[in-house]
Amino acid sequence: MNGIERIALFVDLENFVGFCCKHGLVIDLEPEIEKLKELGKVTVRKSFGDIHKLPIAPDDKKAVRKMLQQNLIQHEDIPYQNEFKNSADIRLVIDALSLVYQNEHIDKIAVVASDRDYLPLFAKIREIGKEIIGIGGNYEATPTLIVKACDYFLYHENLVKNNKPAQIEQSAQPKYIDIKNDLNNQEEEIIQHEELSFEPSKAFELLCEAIKSLERYGVNEIVGVKVIHTMRNMQPDFDYVNYGFKSFKDLCYAAENKGLISINHNGIVFELSLNNDIVQKQELVIDLPYLRSWFYDKIKVDLPNNDERNEIYEKLLSPNIYEIELSLNELSKNIAGSIHSIKASKACYKILFSLYKSGCFDCIPGQTPYNPIILKLSNQYEDCNTLDYKLIENTIKVYNRENSVKIPSSIWSQFFFETDNSEALIDDIIKGLDR
Repeated sequence: MNGIERIALFVDLENFVGFCCKHGLVIDLEPEIEKLKELGKVTVRKSFGDIHKLPIAPDDKKAVRKMLQQNLIQHEDIPYQNEFKNSADIRLVIDALSLVYQNEHIDKIAVVASDRDYLPLFAKIREIGKEIIGIGGNYEATPTLIVKACDYFLYHENLVKNNKPAQIEQSAQPKYIDIKNDLNNQEEEIIQHEELSFEPSKAFELLCEAIKSLERYGVNEIVGVKVIHTMRNMQPDFDYVNYGFKSFKDLCYAAENKGLISINHNGIVFELSLNNDIVQKQELVIDLPYLRSWFYDKIKVDLPNNDERNEIYEKLLSPNIYEIELSLNELSKNIAGSIHSIKASKACYKILFSLYKSGCFDCIPGQTPYNPIILKLSNQYEDCNTLDYKLIENTIKVYNRENSVKIPSSIWSQFFFETDNSEALIDDIIKGLDR
């Protein structure tokens, strides 16, 4: 088959549109298809769902159908049999398994969905000997279990950003509210900070671990293709673009410049090896000052205490604040200008941004992926405790993604609540992240 791998793409349309609406992301599958083309030839493109029942405006439903046609995706409309459920997910599973069993030339199955219901399908496809590519909304809202069940995992948020589509049009220009001069540039800081979804240093760390693993198993020629395959085995959602590199070779050159690895060119193939003088990482002292330092280095503000955070949450819980459609930036300025705590005012945008990434708002796309138009709080967030739970959950998830050394629950409890009495809550959050 001339060495080009064949990929079959299956889309749970309602799931896809759902997480796009939830996180204010553009509803377009072109970034997914362009990324899949880097991995092989997309020979099958199918989507399943009831377009009529999608939670979007009628004109947007027409746009979704047109988007599917433009991307050569064969859509199967599956009407709801009752007001609660249709069989789109079952039809997708049957079609995917049928294709795998009847077409030996298909090498990879890509599924656009972030629903745990698809875990048995992923397991069966890998059992048959095919690779599974998962595609979800964003890192924060995707269960870790789904990522681990895939050979390779992509995030729609990152694909949209890296594909750099034309600026998204807004149906209405929201009113701008200007308050507090010291907050004017706060949103620009976080947008610049979040341009990279992952820290570049973590890519270097994963690269070195992959080379070390191949050396440990006695692989003689550690070439680039073997290394990147090992990196994705270790971390299915690894994509060098998310770390700010245009290609895997750019990542390797950057690691060589830092003295971490050596590159030996052999024609078009390049071999990688760890430098012998790499200093082993010193044992970290995991304590409260270390955690506070990590948090400040990450978002450039100190964490407000529980009472100060509640000031922000109480404003978010007021329905009056959503009477005018505001961008995330404008909403944060509005709230920051109306609370008493200076520390909470400075951290307001960062906290709202974390809640947005965790799916706490109903929103629509704004002018950038990091500044959606906020419509309201999602229905399940009815009090300060549920909002704080999501902030804590997202903070721990981001820390665990970037660090191999885990922090005890007692230290997290001290960090968020200045007491050890909340260890049980922290334990519950950590267990939920592991599921």
